[in-house]
Amino acid sequence: MGYWIGGSDMEVEGNWIWIKSRQRFTFTDWGAGQPTNSYNHEDCLHLYGKLDFHWNDEACSHSAYFICEKPII
Repeated sequence: MGYWIGGSDMEVEGNWIWIKSRQRFTFTDWGAGQPTNSYNHEDCLHLYGKLDFHWNDEACSHSAYFICEKPII
């Protein structure tokens, strides 16, 4: 199933940001071959078990658990 971790490139394809802070990523942990945007609508950031829980782009409508983003201090 996997986990949502609060990132998206919904506004600009390939421009990944944290949804809450609106900041671009300063760290990435993409799985091999990711992100793919395979179906043109994989705009949400997902930890995927089949990729050893590395990052995966997935359709935002996909059912998954979620992990909250760390707040900015």
